[in-house]
Amino acid sequence: TGTSATTFSPDKTCTRAHVVTFLHRSRPLAAAAEGWKKAYLEVISEMESKVESMDIRLLYIDQDDIPEMLIQPFLSDAPRYTLFAYDGTSAASLALGKPGGNAWFDWIEGSGLFKVRHEDGEVSYNTVYLLRDGQFETVASGYDYFDRELIGRRFFWGDTEITEEEFRLALNDAFDPDAADEGNSAVLRDDAALDLLKAEFYMRPKTHFA
Repeated sequence: TGTSATTFSPDKTCTRAHVVTFLHRSRPLAAAAEGWKKAYLEVISEMESKVESMDIRLLYIDQDDIPEMLIQPFLSDAPRYTLFAYDGTSAASLALGKPGGNAWFDWIEGSGLFKVRHEDGEVSYNTVYLLRDGQFETVASGYDYFDRELIGRRFFWGDTEITEEEFRLALNDAFDPDAADEGNSAVLRDDAALDLLKAEFYMRPKTHFA
């Protein structure tokens, strides 16, 4: 917003009329944001009726200003994590890890990439996903397990058995661990996340990518 069609005066005193103009012009942005906030709040409300407690995190995996929501329920038969992304009309979801099992979530802010490692019995799975336009795509996956006959771990990338070193290199090539943020480093968490979802106006919090 300038002081004329061709000038901008950052040092000029802001009048009441200017403030009214700013608020008026921000209303379409607030209206546009209402869809994803409403969708996420509906998810939270539904989850609250099914689980005893849960951890709510808002984070920015892709480059747009709409955050993704990661929910970790406790004392329930729900998956270890569920990731939600707004696809323009609703909150698309992806279940990550088995109920009650161990799982680890990492993401690279602004890249669209995230990785999940979870355990199912003696098998450890690593899957790399890409978030694009509110949809989840599998980029790469592998698993390893302890072979009692060989008395050692076996590693598979896709359906191909490879060495442990080859597995590590393939996983790091698909998802750079040095660029990753752990799931617990979410921008907003629990009460702070709910405050943002319920706020009338929305401004993206400062993040590494922004």
